[in-house]
Amino acid sequence: MELVWRSCVSMPPGYHKLNYLQMTTLARLTLDETLAHRAQRWRMEGLSWADRAEIYTAFLLTKNLQRIKHRTWRQNRRMVQNLISRTRELSEGEQLAKSAELIKPGPDVSDGQSA
Repeated sequence: MELVWRSCVSMPPGYHKLNYLQMTTLARLTLDETLAHRAQRWRMEGLSWADRAEIYTAFLLTKNLQRIKHRTWRQNRRMVQNLISRTRELSEGEQLAKSAELIKPGPDVSDGQSA
């Protein structure tokens, strides 16, 4: 198994196919040989069943370790909805702050100069 697979085994197998397609498309657009070579390394068709099983097992293991780390089994619907609403409030607040920066008044045009 090549190095590129080792560095991203925690991704679901479907993402490997998406990465292959994205990199192949980008390689065709940019005519980059190195990118095309790397895209071929993402091809799932070239892997044995053992390699595919290793990727899937590593994905399941890392996914479940994250569930244990964050204790997701203790979350209920109300907790998740509160978290989502807080996230939305923060993102709306950030948007308001950015729009306020865009609307800031510039230097006063009437600094003693008349038209």
